[in-house]
Amino acid sequence: MLHAVGTQLVDGQGKTVHLHGVNLGGWMLWEGWMYGGGFDSESVILDRLNTLAGREATRAFRDGFYSNYIRDDDLRKIAALGFNSVRVPVNYRMLLSDPDKAGAQDAGWQLLDRLFDWCDQCHLYAIIDLHAAPGGQASLFTADKGDAKLTLWQSGEYQHKTVALWRAVATRYKNRTSLAGFDLINEPDPARGRSWLELSRQLAEAVRTEDKQHLIFIEGGGLATDFSMFDKPLDANMAYSFHIYTWFGDDRSRRLKNYETLAISQNVPVWVGEFGENSYDMIGTTVQMFEKCPEFCGWCFWPWKRVSAKSPGLVTVNASPEWLRVVKWISHPLLNPKPGAEAARQAMSAFLESVKLSNAQVDQKMVHELLSRAPSPQDSK
Repeated sequence: MLHAVGTQLVDGQGKTVHLHGVNLGGWMLWEGWMYGGGFDSESVILDRLNTLAGREATRAFRDGFYSNYIRDDDLRKIAALGFNSVRVPVNYRMLLSDPDKAGAQDAGWQLLDRLFDWCDQCHLYAIIDLHAAPGGQASLFTADKGDAKLTLWQSGEYQHKTVALWRAVATRYKNRTSLAGFDLINEPDPARGRSWLELSRQLAEAVRTEDKQHLIFIEGGGLATDFSMFDKPLDANMAYSFHIYTWFGDDRSRRLKNYETLAISQNVPVWVGEFGENSYDMIGTTVQMFEKCPEFCGWCFWPWKRVSAKSPGLVTVNASPEWLRVVKWISHPLLNPKPGAEAARQAMSAFLESVKLSNAQVDQKMVHELLSRAPSPQDSK
């Protein structure tokens, strides 16, 4: 399996591997802005679609979305463009029992099974990322807290569920060679760094109970920026993972130097699990900065596919005006007219077609900024 040797990742043949990939965001965890709406969580989107179109139509939409948003042609295209890996953000509700999402759990495991089959065929690595944990690991909508009264950090029950989930994931996928590793929790944001240290140790132990081989990726606290709680590696086969966005100022040089120092001081690889949502030039120069840090074992652009937004994207979905009216009502129901049930169902059906790769556009300029700025190391699986 892919594994850590010092600050590098090495495959089974002893070749150094740099993970140059894309995030399959918006697929197994929903984010409203990616579909043309606002900063709405998956729970809010589903609840308001139920209100608009009814539970049966919403369930059919959910199932169709999982089938259409990411398919085998997406994986083939990702590989053909020159990427070698995908990060898969997952909502825990896809894999743990939830009476409000009957059938979703089986679908979640089946989607991951299918994804690994596609990765095998396309010679891609996959990283499973727990993007939303029970109770929510942060206050952001991306953590999809739902109606939980306590957060992950306040509830022993939620922490126990998270540990059990990772044990189940490790049991199921321990023999998958296309699995690069397990990204334990996306952007954890506890009040105390000690809380994340303790929980990440439990999660790593749960994985190792079942899987001795695959990498474990551990993100920093403070939304994947702060590693001060880790004074030494938690596992012999792990990598740290940080996220970097520059919407509030360009502090890339300082932050990257800090992460480089972390890698050297602990002799552990560091991986950029997320970056993106910026201008072409900012994306391109950021990739150049990553590649100048030999301790960084790669990066993963956010996201592979989304509806057109302020910043240029990699693959752009063309949403219909009818669908945009639906998601605008979902985001601000008091400020926008409520679509009728039939209009909502028609818009939902049309959106299921528009999200297919065959109906979307690949931005070749963004591809150029991502891949032409990076050298071509031995980064094929």
